[in-house]
Parts: sequence; structure tokens; C-alpha cells
Amino acid sequence: MSYFDNNKFNIRVYGIVENSGRILLSDEYHRGMEVLKFPGGGLMHGEGPRECLAREFHEELGVEIDVRDHVYTTDFFQTSVFDNQVQVICIYYKVVLPLENHIESRRNADQKPRENGDQNLLWKEVSEIGTDELTFPSDRMALKMFLGLV
Repeated sequence: MSYFDNNKFNIRVYGIVENSGRILLSDEYHRGMEVLKFPGGGLMHGEGPRECLAREFHEELGVEIDVRDHVYTTDFFQTSVFDNQVQVICIYYKVVLPLENHIESRRNADQKPRENGDQNLLWKEVSEIGTDELTFPSDRMALKMFLGLV
């Protein structure tokens, strides 16, 4: 058995979009769990993190993006909440939407995603986002880094 046989990694890439004092969040339902996180997804073999992020925004939100500065990469051990045999590594970038790419919120105040894979988008005022609202520890740390709190 080699060293790599038991090591499983899931590399995730997320974008932090700020516009007029608001940040774009993704409200999702995945494997029986409601999740509030930044938009993005899993890195596929053969692509770099920036390519992954552009693909994810195009697939999920239907927009082209400008991937800017690196914000944060997880620097602590994080096990997947969906599979405790997998270590998750998350990479965050600042993302800018070109003027022609505007995203509207896709959620009413009482509307939650209810089926696996359902996704709603919402803009939240930066001043109203508590880091504890975000589901994953890496998202909470990325938000702190983005806001200059760390």
C-alpha cells in the first residue's frame, strides 16, 4: 500500500463577489443539509483553480467573470461534512462581474432550497453578514480575510 492510497482530497474553489457594499452568497441544499456559502465548486482534473472558478460561475450562474486576487487558501485541516474520509482544501478569489453580467437574487425571504442540488443566490449587505452565518469554517475564515479582520 502506498502513502497515497488512503489520502483523499477534495479541492474546492470559491469566488467572493462584492458589489455596492453587498456580497453574493449561495444558499444550497446538498445531501440533506442546508448550506450558506460562497459560489463556486470542485476543481476537476486538468484545470487550474482560476479556470475552475470561471467554469463554475458560467455553469451555475450563467455569467462570465473576472477572477482577481487570491484571498485565502485553507491553512488548517478540514474534513468534509459529507465524507469524513476526505480532506477539503478550499481556495478563494476575489471575483468581479463585468458590467454586462448582473446577478439578481434568486430567493424570497421565506424560500429555501429543498431538493438536492437546489441553489438560491442572495446579496447580503457586508455590514449584516455574521461570519457564523456561513456553514463552513473555511468560508468564515475567507470572509474574515476578505474584510481585513485577520
